[in-house]
Amino acid sequence: MRHDQAAAPAVLLGIVLGGAAVAAVGIAPHLPLAAFNDRRSFLNVYFVKAGWPLLATPLFDAVAAATGTCSAPSNPAAAAAAAASPTACRRIGGSHSGVDVSGHCFLLIHSSLVIFEELRAVLVAASRSHPDRAPGPASPPAPLAAAAQIALHALPAALALLLALWCFMLAITALYFHSLAEKLLGCAFGLAFWLAFYVVIGPAAFPALLPDDGRSASAAPDAPDSKPPARPAKSAKSE
Repeated sequence: MRHDQAAAPAVLLGIVLGGAAVAAVGIAPHLPLAAFNDRRSFLNVYFVKAGWPLLATPLFDAVAAATGTCSAPSNPAAAAAAAASPTACRRIGGSHSGVDVSGHCFLLIHSSLVIFEELRAVLVAASRSHPDRAPGPASPPAPLAAAAQIALHALPAALALLLALWCFMLAITALYFHSLAEKLLGCAFGLAFWLAFYVVIGPAAFPALLPDDGRSASAAPDAPDSKPPARPAKSAKSE
C-alpha cells in the first residue's frame, strides 16, 4: 500500500470520529451547519440519495432485518411487512430497532476513496502531457488535441470539488445522523470495497484497469552501449 493510500482513509475516518465526538458532547445543534440536519436537504436528496439506492441496499436491509423489528402501533399490519427495511418502517411512521448501517458513511467513504484514486491518476497523466521539449517555436496544437488538454486540466478541479463536497457531507452525517456503531459499520463497508479493488485484488487481477501510479513511466536505466572488453586470447605455448 502506498503512503497516500494509507493517509486517505485515515483522514476520512478522522472526519467521522471527529463529527461523532462533537455530536456526543451536544454541540452539533448549535453549529451553523445545523441547517443541513434535514434528510430532505438539497445536497442529500440530489447528490447522496441519487447514488445510495444503487449500492449495497439489500445487504444493509438484511443486517437490519436480522438485528431488529419494525414497531408501528398505529399500523401493526404494515409493520410486519416493513420489518426488513428501516426505510420502509419509517415510511409508515414506525421505528426500527435493528442496526441501521449508515448508507451515507458507506457511500461517501467509498466514493471519496475512488475519486481520490482517479484524481491521482489524472494528475499523473497531466504531468506526463508536458514532456521536455527542445527550445524553439512550437507548432499550434490541433483543435482536438487542444480540447483534450483543456479537459485534462479541468478534470482535476472538478474531481477535487466533488471530493470536497463528499467530505463535507460526510461531516454532516457524522454530526447529525446515526449512532457511532452504525457510522463505523458504514465506514467499514466503504473501506472494504476500496481495499478489495484498489489495494488487494485489483492490482493483481486487473492491473490494466487501475489508475497508473506513475511507476511505469520510470523506465529502467539504459544499459551501457559499450560491451565489456573481451579477454585477450591466450598465447600458444612454445613446444
